[in-house]
Amino acid sequence: MRNLFLIALLSVVSFGASAQGKSKVTGSVSGKGEPLPYVTVIMLKSSDSTIAQFTTTNNKGEFSISGVESAEYIVQLSFMGYQPFSQKVDLKGDLNMGELVMEEKKFDLDEVTVDEEMIPIRLKGDTLEYNAKAFKVQPNSSVEQLLKRLPGMEVDKDGNIKAQGEQVQRVLVDGKEFFGNDPKLATKNLPADAIDKVQVFDKMSDMADFSGIDDGNRTKTINLTLKEGKKNGYFGKATGGYGVPDDRFEGSFSLNQFNDKTQISAIGMGNNINDAGFSISDYVNFAGGFRNLMQSGLASFNNGSPSFALGGSNNDGVNTTFGGGINFNHEFSKKTKFTSSYFVNYLSNELISESSKSYFNNDRNFDSEESNNNVTTNTNNRFNYRLDHDVSKQQEFKYSGNVSYNDADVTQESIQRSFNADDSVVNSSDLNNVGIGTQLSGENNLTYRQKLAKEGRMVVADVDFDFNKEDKSVFLNGINSFSGEQDTLNQNQLNINNTLKYGGEVRYTEPLGRGRYLEATVMHRETKSVYDKTFIDIDPDTQDEIRNDSLSTGYENTYKYDKGGLNFKLSREKYNITVGVAAQQSALDGQIEGSDTAFTKSFFNVLPVFRMDYRFKNSKRVNFSYSGGVNEPSMQQLQPVVDNSNPLQISVGNPDLTAEYSHTANMRYIYFSQFSFTSFFANLRGTYTKDKISNSIAVDENFRQVIRPVNVENDYNLTGNVSFSSPVRKLKVTPSLGLTSTYNKGISVVNGIDNLTDRYVNTITASLSNRQKDNIDVTVGTRLSSNQTIYSESNRADQDFVTSNYYTDFTWFITEGLNFTTSFDYTIYTGSGLVGTEAVPLWNAEISQIVFKSQKGQVKFKVYDILGQNRAFQQSSTFNYVQESTTNILDRYFMLSFTYSLSGFKSKGNSMFRFMGSGRR
Repeated sequence: MRNLFLIALLSVVSFGASAQGKSKVTGSVSGKGEPLPYVTVIMLKSSDSTIAQFTTTNNKGEFSISGVESAEYIVQLSFMGYQPFSQKVDLKGDLNMGELVMEEKKFDLDEVTVDEEMIPIRLKGDTLEYNAKAFKVQPNSSVEQLLKRLPGMEVDKDGNIKAQGEQVQRVLVDGKEFFGNDPKLATKNLPADAIDKVQVFDKMSDMADFSGIDDGNRTKTINLTLKEGKKNGYFGKATGGYGVPDDRFEGSFSLNQFNDKTQISAIGMGNNINDAGFSISDYVNFAGGFRNLMQSGLASFNNGSPSFALGGSNNDGVNTTFGGGINFNHEFSKKTKFTSSYFVNYLSNELISESSKSYFNNDRNFDSEESNNNVTTNTNNRFNYRLDHDVSKQQEFKYSGNVSYNDADVTQESIQRSFNADDSVVNSSDLNNVGIGTQLSGENNLTYRQKLAKEGRMVVADVDFDFNKEDKSVFLNGINSFSGEQDTLNQNQLNINNTLKYGGEVRYTEPLGRGRYLEATVMHRETKSVYDKTFIDIDPDTQDEIRNDSLSTGYENTYKYDKGGLNFKLSREKYNITVGVAAQQSALDGQIEGSDTAFTKSFFNVLPVFRMDYRFKNSKRVNFSYSGGVNEPSMQQLQPVVDNSNPLQISVGNPDLTAEYSHTANMRYIYFSQFSFTSFFANLRGTYTKDKISNSIAVDENFRQVIRPVNVENDYNLTGNVSFSSPVRKLKVTPSLGLTSTYNKGISVVNGIDNLTDRYVNTITASLSNRQKDNIDVTVGTRLSSNQTIYSESNRADQDFVTSNYYTDFTWFITEGLNFTTSFDYTIYTGSGLVGTEAVPLWNAEISQIVFKSQKGQVKFKVYDILGQNRAFQQSSTFNYVQESTTNILDRYFMLSFTYSLSGFKSKGNSMFRFMGSGRR
């Protein structure tokens, strides 16, 4: 830790050098004889045209820039409707530039390109545009590296992007989707030298774009515009690497060909160093089949529900991953556009885990220990598609959907023991499970929008059709012991689960004048499910298979609801408001197979809604929303059938469940200065749930748990978070601070006793990074998280633990093409269940060199876990136990890799696929 804080201190001292020799530049800007407010004023270094300082004029057209070092600069002014203005200055002290006059633009901006002018930043309405040429990056850098150089942009170590203080949800390439809506696939796979402009804006919803009525729904979006030269050929890169020990390897490639009408991209990857390759959202989709397979009984139980932690980080076993995909977008005409992408991903996960739990059981507390050895493989295929067709300015169709197919298998060996207060074993379970499963699913949506004769009057119709087919088989073999008596489990569980969902919605909007609208909505949704789970006992001596009728179950059920609502909307330039109410009638009808037992549940609910969004000047915005919601119990929760997949944790349904009803309010405030790059974000969200569906746990004398869903009276949840970031120009650093707090008050039922539970989770984050990243890029930070749980029935069960993480990321651009990067993480675990503390250090480093005169090659050498002390440790708590666990991790390795940049721009007719398929090329 001493080294970490030494690095932080040196960073501050280095980048906060004395302000000697710094000056102040002032002046005013006018046009057509009037002062011009909000003009962008940027000072560029004459030597390399990089940004030194920037600001904007005030309401009187005046500007002031302080802390400028003595040197030669180019002062640039830009303002919509006026010619760009530039003037060279040799700054040796304070300078008053006097009145600077901008000339009105006499031609269409789109008709001319001024190559000699390099305006780094433009504000075009609500869009902030960066000129990529003005921000220097190393050869072969990705778009992600470019974004790190842009003022007001943040990219964390996982590749998540924040722009103007908000999370970026979409990245477009020339206005088109790139592999769906996953930002990381574009930023990690596209080269920085292909980008002309980076545009940041809040994208309105599709409905608002069509209707022209701002509904307040915005998505933080980045649009990457390509250089003209990158639209006449192919470009991309390929990487291969090998490491020791244990034959570590990595490989990846990306290849792209874009033009005005068509985008074609292909990516691929493979490694055994726990690099998921794609974003976490894609990873979840890839692992979806396996997660569903785990619900067949191979999972451990959390809060009574099956769950399983799978891959995606260095602390979740060892993963081998192969994947690839192709993205195809084509604009048939100005009215018809098609976007699509296909992924295939293979994942093999080896996970060895050990955990200990301390249970709170009112009168009797007990401990348990569990060890697992799992080997899992999953192959996922996913196809996404979307077709947009504008019949006319008044009509449009949109059809979108996806199809996914999963094939998974898992082998699990587990040992579980429960102990009395005197450490004597009360129960045990030794299981060897093998499961295989397939899943085919799809989602489809068709939307039709029609503007009617009167402006603002329109009708919108949506039709949805989704399906899911699962077929799983799990073989369980084990020995269970309760107070010395043994029971052998030799069983095969066959599971079929088919679901069909469909429905439609029609919305009609009537303008009332002066930005007021009335919207009427009717909706019908229906879900049909067929579920069959067959338990087959296998005689250990004869291997005869006998159906276990007491455990086998099946059902058919239909859940449907009809909903009608009326909303009043008020749309103004600065704000919009929606007030409405809806009535929903729901019905659940089910029949259990082989019995006369039928379930019929009906629910009627009134659902109010209120939304307000207010936009101030200078990128300030506040919004508030309130809504009522209903959550009906599932058929699996309702059926009174025993599931013994985990003999020590048996689950059973509850036919007396009723629906939850929740009230949710959310308030958010956003402030971002386009020129000082100061951001402030605050959010407060509260939910009150009546008749919350929770879990009741009954623990017998052998500590065997029976878990049953029940309705508890109420549940409260309150979450607030605040973040702040602002550059300190004199020190040339940008500090960032964040606080997230969550409070939950609920009821847990243990052995029939309602136990009021108060849980507090607080997380504080702080980081400091340098602003001038031409030679050095360094970030130091900390993340402190505390978790406290207080029980009403027994203070002995109260839990309180803290996780502290300190980190630094350091990159040194030694020369043009020679880079050194290192990162250090130090995590400390303290808590009521630990004896002393647990500390885990992780130190990684790499050095890379650009090779060849063309600068298309890069050689990299990296070392993972230099100290060899990385360990996977985790602590968590639920409403009736606290858990500590360790898992196997990736060991220290050394790897040498080579990356080559691919490009070819010989002619407009050049094709990526002809290149890939031709030996001569």
